[in-house]
Amino acid sequence: AIIRMFLELPYKQALLDATGEDADSMEAAFWKLQEHVAEAPMTLLHGDPHPRNTYALPDGSMGVLDWQLVRRGSWAHDVGYALIGALQPELRRNHERELLDGYRGRLRDAGVAVPDREQMWTAYRRSPAWGFCMWAITPDQMYSVEIVETVLGRFAEAYSDLGTGALLR
Repeated sequence: AIIRMFLELPYKQALLDATGEDADSMEAAFWKLQEHVAEAPMTLLHGDPHPRNTYALPDGSMGVLDWQLVRRGSWAHDVGYALIGALQPELRRNHERELLDGYRGRLRDAGVAVPDREQMWTAYRRSPAWGFCMWAITPDQMYSVEIVETVLGRFAEAYSDLGTGALLR
């Protein structure tokens, strides 16, 4: 009900329409994603790693703030959310596979048993369903209409680009 209430805002409804979904199918995709991530190997997650929850120090080192949503779940939750939320769509399209390969390599170097490349790609492609729904319910007053619309728009584009809906049917 809360997602539907916020989708009454015209710009959010337009972005939902751009995904090719309606409120019912987006909600179904969200819950189907939860089934997939519940089956995946679990890790510790930040839960909300969007750009407004990061900081940079003068020496260039970076960190993550706002750990109130810490949870356990699939790696794809935080990685997909961070990449899609932070990168302009064209930049994401041009580099997402390279970034996922780099992430996979770092995990392997740390001794983590990693899924194969295509399994990781599929898990990543499912991830925009979470980000879209979370930014759809984000009140404009929390950041600004411009920020909410920009980040929600990134998730809408990724949802379409990556064929998320088809993967979650």
